[in-house]
Amino acid sequence: MLATSKPFRHCKEAELINFSQTNALLECSAENELSVDIKVLLSQFEKKQIFKNGIKLKKATELFGVLNVVLFTPDDLYLLKAGSSDRRRFIDFTLSQILPRYFMLIKEYSKVLENKSKILRAYYEKPSLLTILPEYNQKIAELSAEIISYRLLFIKELNELAGKIHSNISGEKEELILYYKTINDPTVQNISYQIETQYQNELRSGICLVGTHRDDFTAGINGKEVKTFASQGQTRTAALALKLAEREIIKKNIGGTPIMLLDDVLSDLDDKRQQYIIEKISEGQVFLSACHLDEKLQKNAKVFNI
Repeated sequence: MLATSKPFRHCKEAELINFSQTNALLECSAENELSVDIKVLLSQFEKKQIFKNGIKLKKATELFGVLNVVLFTPDDLYLLKAGSSDRRRFIDFTLSQILPRYFMLIKEYSKVLENKSKILRAYYEKPSLLTILPEYNQKIAELSAEIISYRLLFIKELNELAGKIHSNISGEKEELILYYKTINDPTVQNISYQIETQYQNELRSGICLVGTHRDDFTAGINGKEVKTFASQGQTRTAALALKLAEREIIKKNIGGTPIMLLDDVLSDLDDKRQQYIIEKISEGQVFLSACHLDEKLQKNAKVFNI
C-alpha cells in the first residue's frame, strides 16, 4: 500500500479497515538516497488520501517509484502457469517502478482501450460512434509500439539474469529461456495495418483484437515449455528465478536495493530452494511472513509474533 497505493490482493480498500473502526492509517519513514515519509489514510466514507512528506498527493500515481518493493507470494510460484494477464501485470509493475514514462503509457493505454471497447459494444445502437474509431485505433498503435519496445528490453534483461539464477538453483542442469509473444514487426505502421485487417472481426466480436493487452511471455526449460511440460518443482524454481531477477533489475536501475516482501512463501519450497532464497536476500531489507518460525531465519532477523 505504501509503495503503490494499492493492496496486493484484489479487494475493496474499505475491507482493510478494522470492523470496529471507520478509518485506517498506514505510515512509514523510508531512506535510500533521500529520506521520505509516506502516509496512506483509508476511510469507510471518503476517498483514500496519500501524503508524501506531509504534502497531500493529487494522484495516487505520484507514489510510484518513491518506495521500491519486490513482492513474492505463493501465487507467484505459479506465475508461469497462470493466465497471461498475471504475467503482463508482473512486467508492468516492475517497469512502472523504474520508468515513470512507462507507467503513464500503461495508464493512457488502459483508458484508450476501455473507450474503444465501449464503442465496439455500443455501435449497433449508435452507428455514428464508428466515425471516431480510427482515432482510437491510431492511438492504440502508437502506444502499443512504445510499450512493446520497453517490454522487449525488459524481457531481454530478465532472461539473462533469471537464466543465471535458475542455472545456479538447478545445479547448472537446466537452462531457462524467456520468450516475449507479440505482433510480428511491432511498429506503428504494422500495428495499424493489423488493426485494419481485424476491423470486421472486432465489430462482430465487440472485442479489441490487436494491441499490447494481447501480449504474453512464456518460458522454456531445456527447450520445453514450462506451462505445458514443467514439473511443480521446475515451475517454482523458474518463478523464484524471475522474482530474484526482478529485484536485481530494480536495484540496477534505481541505484539501491528494493525492499523485498515475502508472504509465507518459504513453506511452499523445499529445503534447497529455501536456503537459496535466504542466501540471496541477505542484502537489503526484507519483510517475511511465515506460519512457523524457522531457525535458519532467526540469526539476523527481528521477530514479531502475531
